[in-house]
Amino acid sequence: PDPQARALLGYLRHVGVRRLDVAVLSHRHPDHYGGLAGLVDHMPIGAVYDHGVPDAGGPWARLAGRLAAAGAPVRRPPAGWTLGDLQVTVLADDPPPHLEENDRSLVLRLAGPGGSVLLTGDVEGPGEARLAGRVPPTSVLKAPHHGSKTSSGAALLAEACPQAVVFTVGRHNRYGFPHPQVQARYAAHGVQAWRTDRDGRVRVRLALGAATIEALRRGAQPLGPGRCGVP
Repeated sequence: PDPQARALLGYLRHVGVRRLDVAVLSHRHPDHYGGLAGLVDHMPIGAVYDHGVPDAGGPWARLAGRLAAAGAPVRRPPAGWTLGDLQVTVLADDPPPHLEENDRSLVLRLAGPGGSVLLTGDVEGPGEARLAGRVPPTSVLKAPHHGSKTSSGAALLAEACPQAVVFTVGRHNRYGFPHPQVQARYAAHGVQAWRTDRDGRVRVRLALGAATIEALRRGAQPLGPGRCGVP
């Protein structure tokens, strides 16, 4: 498999995963679906979800065809589903065709016995505006668009009221993510910040009555009760 697929496959096997029940692709940029084409050749995938906007062709269409041939056709997700003790809710899908690809991102809320995670893809201002009034308080927020200055607006932070934020960024990335203004905005709200460039792989556990964040180079840290009174 390609390097991205090798990294995914190696980690999944390390944690004992031999089959993916669901793969959710937030949107159709290579840094968000890269590796899946190689992964499907080595691991069964039950379902693949994405935003469903028609695509004229190109790399994404080729990937969709490969997934379909492997028995995992790409389709739009249901409004919600359950995976064991985890409840998955889709907060944003069916995007208007005029939106830029980042703002078409699927946004999911995962709620378990110990807390919740908000997965925001790469939504920026217009995508965040579509979430207004839909976002319950959350334990952990995956920073929209890697912490760009065009995302993580004040309205989203106030509504989500996260205890912790995870910035998924590459070391010394050429975009300067996460943007200093965005980091300061989270800090002003008292939100703990975790970064993949500094902390390494980040894993969130939602079991045992409390959300726990664990990073390769930082160890594990449980989160207390939510700042807004809701996990």
